Amino acid sequence: MKKKIFVCMMCMLLVIGMSGCEKRKQWIFSLHGEKLYDKDVMAFGIVYGSEHNIANSEQLNEIYEGKMTYQEYYKEQFSEAVIETTILYAEAKQKGYKLSKEAEQEVYDKADALVERYSEEWLEIKNLKRDDIVEVYKKKALGDLYIEKEMKTEEEKKGNSQKEETERYVRIFQVTFPTVKLDDEGMVISNSNGEMETVSEEEKEKRKQEAEAFAESAKAGGNLTELLKEYDSKVTGMERVLKYADLDEAYKKAVDELDEKEISGIIESDYGYYVIELLESDDNSHAQKLAGYKEDVVFDEEKGDIISKLLDVYAKEEKEYRNHEKWDEISFASFLR
Repeated sequence: MKKKIFVCMMCMLLVIGMSGCEKRKQWIFSLHGEKLYDKDVMAFGIVYGSEHNIANSEQLNEIYEGKMTYQEYYKEQFSEAVIETTILYAEAKQKGYKLSKEAEQEVYDKADALVERYSEEWLEIKNLKRDDIVEVYKKKALGDLYIEKEMKTEEEKKGNSQKEETERYVRIFQVTFPTVKLDDEGMVISNSNGEMETVSEEEKEKRKQEAEAFAESAKAGGNLTELLKEYDSKVTGMERVLKYADLDEAYKKAVDELDEKEISGIIESDYGYYVIELLESDDNSHAQKLAGYKEDVVFDEEKGDIISKLLDVYAKEEKEYRNHEKWDEISFASFLR
């Protein structure tokens, strides 16, 4: 009899234990074969908060836009980030993509920086270790790798694998002797037809003579900034970076005839007369910066298209990918140090 009672009690404890376990292991997100539990979401949230420099928990109850609080806004944005990262990671894993040694090291460096910032003790309070943070950064890195490879594949299909040549930009110091009318703030005055109003022929001739004298003095070794002080405030000088292809023929000709650090003669335009010093005939750093910016814009657009297609498949509401009851229990403040 005692044996039967003991067995029954053990069975009951086992059932209760399994029920408790099941409750603790209830998923919050289930996407593309990947399930995220409390611990996973906590690690994701801490990384998200760190990357977006969200540290003011007192701000969370303030209104962000309309009736939405910062708490609701951050949680909504965080949810989208988790969903996107998880789906992209699952796609990368499915295709067998692996991080390079350099990319892996970057993952470890990021995780170490976060642990140092928040402390191991604080992470332990959240039931997390360094490895949990590493796992989040790995998923993010593999998701980015998937995007890169997909974009490369698309480029190859389109035959656009070759990058466009970078545009040529010239860096100059330009001194302007205006022949258009300017207001007290230096803005061009236009007539009722939107056309620039010009000064009299006599004043134009005076500006031309001033520009020629300036060019002569500059070519003789005069400092451009110092020489400018001899003229009225409407004569201005500034360093500019200009796209060579956009220059008019007179300006191009002047640029082409100069070596770096040389001073031009006067260049006539509808705006007035220019005298330039050629600082760099091919400003590669500026061209590369602009090319990089264009690549970033294209990358973001194409990444958005790829993610959008995946979301249509794996994150439709009818898929029941989010456990709303568990998700509603989560406070964004729990991710903040």
